[in-house]
Amino acid sequence: MCSNRLIVIMLFRLQMSIDEAIDSYAILAKHIFSKRKLFFQNGQFKASRLEEALVTTIQKALNVNEVRARSVRMLDEERPRWCVIITFLL
Repeated sequence: MCSNRLIVIMLFRLQMSIDEAIDSYAILAKHIFSKRKLFFQNGQFKASRLEEALVTTIQKALNVNEVRARSVRMLDEERPRWCVIITFLL
């Protein structure tokens, strides 16, 4: 997942302030990139750590439990996708 997408999700979907998004991203990045995979495994970092960090971020932003955080949809499918792009450009 691209870091730009994570920041856009934090700002627009989770409705964080810029400062909250920066702080959350710093914590998320530290958690994700703190442990590398072993040399014989595919990739450098574990996807499970990304998932854990995202769930924790969603829990804090939306004030929900872990089960609810795991079921939150990151795309707002009730609005057309072009609305999201226009919102981002404004």
